[in-house]
Amino acid sequence: MRIVTIILCAFLAVGLSACGNDAQVSDKPEPLPLAMDMPDTDPGLKKSKQNLSSKTAPIVTKSQINFILSAKEIADKMAGEAVVDKVSCLERIAPLESFKNSVQRNGGMWGYLEQTVDLQKYSAIGMTLDTKFNKMMFALRHVCETAKGLPFENLGYLMSRDLKNLGEEEVRATLKMMGIPQADINDFVEYGKFAAEANKRTIDYSSIHKTILQTEVFAVKYREFADRLSRKENLEAALADVQALHDAVEIFIAENDHMVTALHEDNILPFENLYSEM
Repeated sequence: MRIVTIILCAFLAVGLSACGNDAQVSDKPEPLPLAMDMPDTDPGLKKSKQNLSSKTAPIVTKSQINFILSAKEIADKMAGEAVVDKVSCLERIAPLESFKNSVQRNGGMWGYLEQTVDLQKYSAIGMTLDTKFNKMMFALRHVCETAKGLPFENLGYLMSRDLKNLGEEEVRATLKMMGIPQADINDFVEYGKFAAEANKRTIDYSSIHKTILQTEVFAVKYREFADRLSRKENLEAALADVQALHDAVEIFIAENDHMVTALHEDNILPFENLYSEM
């Protein structure tokens, strides 16, 4: 990996074509903040990642609670407010991030389950729900910030530039001549094509607004269920609701267009350690 990266960096530094100032290149992209295999917790909680990863929660019969807004409910909510630009979009998601952070500051749903003796065996459900909320909130912020196109970062700009100016065949031939493995050449070329298209793509703010409104329902319930667990209220029903929320969020992340777009764009950059060695 390191040898390939050094060779590629030399290629990028020299460039196959003259560098231009015809594109806005962003700083190094921030990776998706999903390193929380386990949320931060109170000092008194056990935090063995090894024990947690091997722990499989028993099957829970989820409640029949419905979290999904109807088209009419979404339309009614949109009538009273507007998301029309990056600023209003980010302002609209800030309260949802606060809900998430307030739960995760106390250990996340995982922590609330761990602190309840009768529910500790189900804490793996809470951990995956916490991670899904991180993904969901990241995706919302990502689409708000990039609705008018995904900014180029260095690799994407350089690869897309040379593919445009020289053509794919010459770029591939040059990389091959420099000793870069074929699989890596394929990755870099495909990423260059992706970066060029993503830089031009746009997302309508009203469609993002619909996603925000649905996510708001999830965030409110996330906070509400954590409070119920904290108060030890009707634990069996609370757990069934947590399972239902987990499953609804899982489906939403997998099927919502904005979720899929954001997580794909975050995951596609090849060689995540590239910048650390440049």
